[in-house]
Amino acid sequence: WGCRGGSLSCRKGRKAAPNQDNVFFCCAGRFTVFGVADGHGEDGHWASHWVVRYGAALIMSEAISAGQLPETEAIEKVFNFTHEALVLRARNDEFDVSFSGSTLTLCCIDHAVRKLMIAWVGDSSCIRSWTQQGGFQVECVTKDHTAKNVEERQRIHSCGGSIASVKGTQRVRFHSARSDQRLEESDGGLLVTRALGDTQMQKCGVIQKPSCEYIACSAREFVLCCTDGVWQQMSHEAVAELAHEAGPSRPGDAVLDIVEQAHDKWNQEADGQDTDDISAVLVWI
Repeated sequence: WGCRGGSLSCRKGRKAAPNQDNVFFCCAGRFTVFGVADGHGEDGHWASHWVVRYGAALIMSEAISAGQLPETEAIEKVFNFTHEALVLRARNDEFDVSFSGSTLTLCCIDHAVRKLMIAWVGDSSCIRSWTQQGGFQVECVTKDHTAKNVEERQRIHSCGGSIASVKGTQRVRFHSARSDQRLEESDGGLLVTRALGDTQMQKCGVIQKPSCEYIACSAREFVLCCTDGVWQQMSHEAVAELAHEAGPSRPGDAVLDIVEQAHDKWNQEADGQDTDDISAVLVWI
């Protein structure tokens, strides 16, 4: 799907489970809201579905009512409300978010003043890029909420959780004395240290409080949000190069190329194993 200077693509990985990625894009007056969500756990597809619906609507409502990009306090309220609404929805619709949840990366552009707001929980990273001196510059705007981050690790340990290496990645787990059978039967823990949902993992220090960045945009540039199905296979520079080659007139070609190349790389190394879902949202400013 594509529209004026923006496009998105979402592709299910090769696996029996449902696609747990979600993407979104909406415009209202001077504001554009877009982003990605990546679910995890048995009911992660429902978690990502609902956090996108709640989060996108709430952040757009805040921007329109304030007539400007929402401030940090308002953004934190949006994420708290989205988390609480997800828990209530799970109870009403009878799906489980005890050990299922979702990342969420929300972007909001105020085109009137050329300012960008990015708020996120989890590891669905976002980059911005612009042309400069015959080439281009790339900046990763988000910092993943994972156990690799020292401050995140400290919070997990202070809340009684533990960090374990599982299949080559650092994951959040209950302390052995507080283990839960459903967690032990899963892949051994949670990769992210902040998420929406995951109500039982909050006992280990997993939180829904977002990080937030505000950026004044001066040059012609784009913002690109992807789930880790892209970032595990492609570098920021490689993805940015595809977007610049397509340019602002062909954002749809760029996101299709990004998703297809990531998909091909997954298949090349999968050796018959499951592959991850892949999503990308690109918007030129």
